[in-house]
Amino acid sequence: DHEFDMVLKAIQQGVAEAKEKYDIEVGLICIAVGIMGPEEMEKTVDFCIENKEAFVGFDLAGAETELSQWTKAFQRIQDAGIMITCHASE
Repeated sequence: DHEFDMVLKAIQQGVAEAKEKYDIEVGLICIAVGIMGPEEMEKTVDFCIENKEAFVGFDLAGAETELSQWTKAFQRIQDAGIMITCHASE
């Protein structure tokens, strides 16, 4: 089971402290790693959609070669109104 919620809360707390201390703006990107498999991708997509107010976008990272396998996942992200970036296979 994932501890995504706990991790996000810790990151948000750190961001809030940094914003107050340094007068900066921060945008978080939810990142999925395709090599972890379809089940992990779905969990990450679900988490991103459920917490979309916390993120400025969604990203796919890793040594991906078959990007078309993630079409449904990215369609769900797009349908939820979340911006998309991809830096896989760089």
